Amino acid sequence: MKSDTTSRNASVNRRNFLVYAGSGAGMLADRTQPRKSQPGESPSAGAFWPDGIRLVISISMQFEAGGQPPKGTDSTFPRIDFPPSVPSDAAANTWFAYGYREGIPRMLDLWDRHGVKVTSHMIGEAAQRHPELAREIVARGHEASGHGPRWSSQYE
Repeated sequence: MKSDTTSRNASVNRRNFLVYAGSGAGMLADRTQPRKSQPGESPSAGAFWPDGIRLVISISMQFEAGGQPPKGTDSTFPRIDFPPSVPSDAAANTWFAYGYREGIPRMLDLWDRHGVKVTSHMIGEAAQRHPELAREIVARGHEASGHGPRWSSQYE
């Protein structure tokens, strides 16, 4: 027979955790009254977020495509060890090109339509190879964030 603690731990899984954590976050976000001002603070200092906002959502957009190495990059295609005479993995690179040619521009239009500003995590090589896209992201009012110099696994 399992102890109460063992059976309780067995019922804790990722899904249950997310449900309970989400419920807790919802209760915290549902502050109908702003925090009371402390002595010496201005009355507006009592608000937790500006304009009575009760929940903040952070959206990020990766700008990595176009910064991948010519071959050997993880992709949706099976890994192939190309001989040295083959300079690049054309299928994978064409697939990644969609991200900077179509995907990000379409997402920028979507964010504009809805008045959403995002953080764009950019790898240095992608921004160097496609500086016009990096500039457009910033020109549209989004935050640029460094995401490392190149496409590589951090554990390497």
